[in-house]
Amino acid sequence: MRGTKGVHVAVPANRVGNRGAVTLVSALDGRVMFVLPAPPHTIIGTTDTPALSGPDDVRASEEDISYLLESVNAAFPGAHLLRNDVVSAWAGIRPLVAAHNEGDPSSASREHSIDASPSGVITVTGGKLTTYRAMAAEVVDAAEQALRVAHTPACTHVTLLPGGDRETAVRQLAVTSPSLAVPLLEGFAYTAADLVYAVQHEHACTLGDLLIRRTHIAFETSDAGATVAPRAAATVAPFLQWSEADQKAQVEAYTREAARIFAVDP
Repeated sequence: MRGTKGVHVAVPANRVGNRGAVTLVSALDGRVMFVLPAPPHTIIGTTDTPALSGPDDVRASEEDISYLLESVNAAFPGAHLLRNDVVSAWAGIRPLVAAHNEGDPSSASREHSIDASPSGVITVTGGKLTTYRAMAAEVVDAAEQALRVAHTPACTHVTLLPGGDRETAVRQLAVTSPSLAVPLLEGFAYTAADLVYAVQHEHACTLGDLLIRRTHIAFETSDAGATVAPRAAATVAPFLQWSEADQKAQVEAYTREAARIFAVDP
């Protein structure tokens, strides 16, 4: 497997002004990029460079951010994006199949491969988030073949993803318990009900789960949710049986986790 780093940044939506998703070619190096509306922000991505660290240590660098801003400024001349317009920046690693992908990361195939070892272990390598359903269906097909059981056609293309009714359920929770309708952050739609719902129905058990992986608060605030973390801890403490000491420990752990993900390397 070969990894390449992809960086995204969030900037205020009104600075770019696109109302729909835009695919563009960077004026700097001809790479394909996208500019996605995600009110109140616009998400710009992505870079494509060799990953020099593991997933736990991958972060955006100042060079990555400059590249994304310059590329978008060239495509949107009225944006005039500067470094202090960046609300947040984060990075991930693409797992690419190494075979025949020794050249430029941008030209490397995003296709996946499925292989069975002599001992029968089936491994899927490569691919990307947008093809995960196809990958999963093909892995199950391979397992059926290896086990010599009857083939059952996949139904994932017509199966709704879990959480599709989340917004309605959160609103209903706030109506049932008015104290949970309190906004967590001025200017954002998140309420205490978002956090309680995540604990009760989405297996959230840490502040990282709540502020990074169930809501988008960490991605949408310039301090990665640090300001709201104590309030979030107090909100869910009765539901997770957190003492005051537990809440303090959770806030400290969250500060470390957010720094690991959202800090920017020189």
